[in-house]
Amino acid sequence: MLQRWLRYAEATGIRFEVVPRHRGWGALGLPDVRGFAPHRRVVRRFAGEPPEFPRRADVAAGRAGLDDLAVDELWLLHDLAHVLWYDVATMTYGRARWRERDFFVEHHLVSEAFAVLLLDYHALARTRHRGLAVDLDAAAWEAARRRVRGLPPLDSPAMVDALVAHYLGGEVDLFRGRLAASGADAELVARWRDHEVSYADKQRSYVLWWWADLQREPLPAQQAVVDDPTIAELVALTLRKFTVDPEPVFEAHVASAARRLADARDLFGASPKSLRPPTRPDFRFCDAAAFDGATLRARVDAAKEPAAEELFLFWQLLAMAPPETLAPAERAAVAALAESVQTATPDRASWTAVRALCRRRLDVEPPAPRPEWRDAFFLP
Repeated sequence: MLQRWLRYAEATGIRFEVVPRHRGWGALGLPDVRGFAPHRRVVRRFAGEPPEFPRRADVAAGRAGLDDLAVDELWLLHDLAHVLWYDVATMTYGRARWRERDFFVEHHLVSEAFAVLLLDYHALARTRHRGLAVDLDAAAWEAARRRVRGLPPLDSPAMVDALVAHYLGGEVDLFRGRLAASGADAELVARWRDHEVSYADKQRSYVLWWWADLQREPLPAQQAVVDDPTIAELVALTLRKFTVDPEPVFEAHVASAARRLADARDLFGASPKSLRPPTRPDFRFCDAAAFDGATLRARVDAAKEPAAEELFLFWQLLAMAPPETLAPAERAAVAALAESVQTATPDRASWTAVRALCRRRLDVEPPAPRPEWRDAFFLP
């Protein structure tokens, strides 16, 4: 499987680009600061890493498999899986459809389900990692299935149908209904369902926010709900191509994608945000590296009150250097802010301390701005 993913990425021109931010900040409570841009057919890597598939030479030679990869490297594969689905949606329905709100919403949510199904349900559940985005142990799951009626196999069409419908907002019994389980089985099912319900609910808000930001519209309060009972079949067929289909079937898919996506650098095309950049960008949906130092300094100077838009600017600016460069008091302030912003009352003292630290980061002029990075996505 891993070699197939590598071959597809290289044959179709998926790029691995390096961002000016360092790894390791998750230990202090920060979200992933690489940013996410599947519409540009890129997977983003941390500063100092090679702009290529994780362990490329070893994977290509068959010396490395999923068990050999670190968790950070697996997240690169998760992002790659999003691109794989964006490609399928583009080839099946046409690139122009990404400019339609309903299409954008549906296929981003389907890409979430596809990425989790491909990497976690079909692959990592059978490795030492026991999943990535969701905790899954294939052996424990199969044992539970013998006692809990209604649990489908992890890699079955029934699971594809259920998970895709769930991510799209449907009331799926497998996730919302009552399952007769007890003891360790009940704990396993509850842990799995609680995660998938929480994650899907967040994503169905985030996708509408991302669309609104691209359109320069106010962020809506509601969640997306999509009714498309047919799309799961295409997901199942695509999963097979990257897992168990015969080589000729996979190679035909690669050849078609390479031919049809050769010039695809931005599937979304010219959005209102790219045509008329906002004067006050929301850094939940915007890469700070798209702006010059003067703009960033002015924004940090004005960020005297806690706000989500600037919080994600702070996280990106902090990561311009490795976390090891912080003094103990600075580390404590960053960790305190990261913890407090998960509540309704962000800690103002740590906000002020982190703001000052970010301002000092900007005493060194950042690299030349990359305007094409303006629409990267940073919410977890």
